[in-house]
Amino acid sequence: MKRINLFLVCVIVVVLVLLNFNVFAQDKPYQGVSINIATYAGGAKGAISGALYHIRDQWQELTGATLNITEIPFPQMYEKIFTDLRSGAGVYDGFVMSSFFYGDLIAGNYIIPIDDYMKDPKFPKWDPMDQNPASRQLIQWGGKYYGCSFDTDAEIIYARKDLFNDPNHQKAFKEQYGYDLKLPETWEQALDISRYFTGKDLDGDGEGDYGFVTLFSGVEVGMWFLSIAGAYVLMPGPNVDRYHNVILFDPETMEPLVKTEGYRKALEMFKELYKCAPKASLSWGLTEQWDLFMRRRCALTMNCGDLATLSQDTNRSQVRGQLICSPNPGSLEVFDRETNQWKKLDKPNRIGNIHGASWHGVISKFSKNKEATYHLFSYLASKEVKQPITLMGWTGIDPGMIYDFPPEVSNGYGTGDLDEFVKMGVDREDISQSLGAYWKNYYEMDAWIPYFRIPGASEMLNSFEIHLGEYLSDQKTAEETQEAIYNDLVRIVNDKGKEEMKQWYQDSLAYGMPAPNPSAELKK
Repeated sequence: MKRINLFLVCVIVVVLVLLNFNVFAQDKPYQGVSINIATYAGGAKGAISGALYHIRDQWQELTGATLNITEIPFPQMYEKIFTDLRSGAGVYDGFVMSSFFYGDLIAGNYIIPIDDYMKDPKFPKWDPMDQNPASRQLIQWGGKYYGCSFDTDAEIIYARKDLFNDPNHQKAFKEQYGYDLKLPETWEQALDISRYFTGKDLDGDGEGDYGFVTLFSGVEVGMWFLSIAGAYVLMPGPNVDRYHNVILFDPETMEPLVKTEGYRKALEMFKELYKCAPKASLSWGLTEQWDLFMRRRCALTMNCGDLATLSQDTNRSQVRGQLICSPNPGSLEVFDRETNQWKKLDKPNRIGNIHGASWHGVISKFSKNKEATYHLFSYLASKEVKQPITLMGWTGIDPGMIYDFPPEVSNGYGTGDLDEFVKMGVDREDISQSLGAYWKNYYEMDAWIPYFRIPGASEMLNSFEIHLGEYLSDQKTAEETQEAIYNDLVRIVNDKGKEEMKQWYQDSLAYGMPAPNPSAELKK
């Protein structure tokens, strides 16, 4: 009997040990697992990669896994990522990548949908409905989720409050143009403002400065150009159909739209704005044009969210406390492809954008550690982690979630806290201006430009970069530029298969579905 009791005691002890082991295993569910993530080379305290380094220790402690971060310079990202995927080597478990890689990732069947993971309670919770509707589409394809929320990029207008509030400038501008100096509602007004300030001494050094600057070169210049073109090219409507809410191709024929009259007008506007910027800006990246504005040598700029943060650093910026911001201007006429005529409007056609890299994590189908990789990306997407990373500013993670926007800049809808931004050392009025402009861009525009993410997007963007550069440097006319880009797009579509591209393009647009309607969503 004693032997039996002793045996039972031993069994109970073993069971308890095993139960305790399972508890500890659940506490660190990926003990011993190592995952490799490729991302933009921003450094440990720089944009995008810095966010991964910042949370690495706490995520490793939480999960027991090891996070290996591989930084890749932006010009090499596409080649290195797709070399790994096409070879099937599976060196990387996941990628925090630019959204314009999506089409090629989907076409190659290189990444996996995450809908089942999102429903599983063992992973960190994040709600895609917290993200604004236009940029929420970026993490989806064909009705499935492939990415976790992380970064949300867009361009808005930044201007200098000291110049716009100067009585002398106000008087002189009104005398010259016949209306008050204020943030532009149309691109024509933006051009008037840019021309007015060009050549004037804006920083007190006795030399002439510039009215406007934006990105005029580089692989992303095509998207930034489309942020202007949208006002002339994109016809809003309740649904995504052949003539509404499209900008790049006719979704029924895959005919490139770049030769339409709307594009011609956008090209002409782009060039006139370039004449108000330094000639050298044709070879600048983001940094140089940011610095021109922050050194008080420019009055107006169309730029991304990074500028709002960078302008607060007084070691680099002289415009802290001087920002005024608005969403991008519009146009009082838009080319209607359905009638093949210009449509005159009573109010500007203001088209929102989600342009920029908009970095976020996707999982390689070749990963042997898919669950651990999703855990990392969902952890980054959770409000408890993502919101502080956004507030830090230096991480390059820009606001775009409902909880990023305080009620006072979002008509009471946002759930953010302005004081939390101010605690991070930013000027209250500056951050109110930029957040307010971004809120309007994401939630209050007439429509939104579909993101440039179909298969072949990188090659197409290279075409825009080359030919826009030739146009701005007077090597090509507007008509020749349209023809050159058109021919490149036709070739790329044909090379990849016209019918396949048509299906991918329609899937990327959510073709036939209702267009993003943030105001209706907010009222639910």
